[in-house]
Amino acid sequence: MQLTYEDIKKGKLLFKGKYEKCFSFQGREVFVLNNGDTYQRQDSFIIPLIDFYKDVLLYQIENFVAIIFIHNDMFTIVKKVEIIESKIINEFSGFDDGNKYELENGQTWQQIDGSVFPCTSSGFVKILNNKIIKIDNWDIYPRVIKIQ
Repeated sequence: MQLTYEDIKKGKLLFKGKYEKCFSFQGREVFVLNNGDTYQRQDSFIIPLIDFYKDVLLYQIENFVAIIFIHNDMFTIVKKVEIIESKIINEFSGFDDGNKYELENGQTWQQIDGSVFPCTSSGFVKILNNKIIKIDNWDIYPRVIKIQ
């Protein structure tokens, strides 16, 4: 997909600033902007090393949203997502259907799929759109439901 300056001029600027952090979730980068909004990549374009240059523009262009990296004019198509970040306070011995994850923020989540993987963890948790949990840097993404 090509994005031209004419496309950008027709679009609506939603944000100008920096992203605070970037991390991978289900093989796609998630960008946390310094206004608190969070976006996940929807495309697979190759983006050169971006972590040193955090200045971005966020544009609504027709029916998609794009983050444009100011230092090199590269872009990626994104979708707004919700991320909950916390830490597990109960013992963690791996992933298994039915496991309950009690978090420092007072929430309790239960795994509702059959992903089974015994492992250890320092307990750092990210939950995407109230559906999928990631613990530490494990590439296991079981579905969860909030039970408290």
